[in-house]
Order: sequence, then C-alpha cells, then structure tokens
Amino acid sequence: MEREALKKTPSADGRSICFGDIPSDLHSCGLKKHLDRMEGMRVTDVFGDIVETWIDFEYRGYEFSAHDNFGNYWLWAQNDCPDDVLLAVLTYCRTPEPL
Repeated sequence: MEREALKKTPSADGRSICFGDIPSDLHSCGLKKHLDRMEGMRVTDVFGDIVETWIDFEYRGYEFSAHDNFGNYWLWAQNDCPDDVLLAVLTYCRTPEPL
C-alpha cells in the first residue's frame, strides 16, 4: 500500500478521531482474528448486534476501535495517538490475510 495522508475526523466530543476505513468484507470474527495476529496488538472487547459491531483493541499503549457501519469498518483512535502508530494500524488492517 502506498503511504497515504491520514484523514483525521474528530468525534463529536473531541476525545477521539476517525482516521481511516476498511471494507467490511470480513465478518467481525474475521477482523478480530486478523487484529489478534498483529504483533503487539491486543483485542480488548467485541460487542454489537445485528446492525453494527464495535471491536476495541490496544496497540503501542493507545486505544482503538473498529466500528462497522455503512459497508465499512471505521477506525477510531484516541486523540493523542501519533501518526506513525495510526498509519501502522491502518496499513495492517488494509493488508489481506494470507491464504
């Protein structure tokens, strides 16, 4: 994947940012397994219903969420997360699982 400029959108309360999205081709269980395989990443919670799912995880001491909505997972992070960490998470999430 080419290095891309981050597009950061603040949440309504200003405590987190949406920094990217990925297609929701993977069921939430598949995305959780993908996240679990990244070295240093830890999934902390998965919750949802028939309409939407949230997957919370930690990486390099920062908290993240993946929220499936409108055909994509939106990736959220705490406001003070450095760009290099955001890019590492975004790049990994967009990397397909090996067959």
